[in-house]
Amino acid sequence: MMHCVDCGQAIGRGSERCKSCAQKHRIQAKGTYDAENKMKQCRVCQSWKPLTDFYTSPTCLGGVRAKCKQCTNEKRGDSLY
Repeated sequence: MMHCVDCGQAIGRGSERCKSCAQKHRIQAKGTYDAENKMKQCRVCQSWKPLTDFYTSPTCLGGVRAKCKQCTNEKRGDSLY
């Protein structure tokens, strides 16, 4: 049985990372997530913001959605401006 090189979780053959770590690795390689500073780039406005400025979701990276709260609210029409 093989183990993930990042978290140590048991995985199947043919891969070096579990699904969760592989997704994080792909996003870091694209340059839209900085794990060291806990910052993420918004998909809409392209600005770098802390993870607390994003809504959470159980299906996204670390529970964080791709759009920041401000851009999400503007799309919904809930903007404070």
